[in-house]
Amino acid sequence: MPETYKVGLLGHGTVGAAFETLLAERAGVEFTFHSAHRPIEAYSRAFEAAGLVIRAIREPAISDALVAADSRLARHRLLPNFLYFTLGRVG
Repeated sequence: MPETYKVGLLGHGTVGAAFETLLAERAGVEFTFHSAHRPIEAYSRAFEAAGLVIRAIREPAISDALVAADSRLARHRLLPNFLYFTLGRVG
């Protein structure tokens, strides 16, 4: 059975987050994933309010080799799956 994906926008949070629900089906089992996408500015302002500075930002990407082996993985390049921040104290 092929995988099916349905994404629906549920609303916006107070920090500018877009909440989404992803329904996936694999081998007759349905999974529901909930996620919240926030602009980088929301993170930046939260760090600033806590007295932190961003020293580095990294966004690991799926390799070309993995996408070549399974083209379904290409859709994971549309939005970052992970965003890593290296932070330091102000001063």
